[in-house]
Amino acid sequence: MSETPSRRSSAQELTQTEMNIAKHAASGLRNREIAQRMFL
Repeated sequence: MSETPSRRSSAQELTQTEMNIAKHAASGLRNREIAQRMFL
């Protein structure tokens, strides 16, 4: 089985949206709260 190619060149690179989600999660928000704040 071959691996699915990553959409990024490095695991260290996050999109701005991913970074915002990570910051919200790190501050203790739950998934539903993050989604409400980010309009997802």
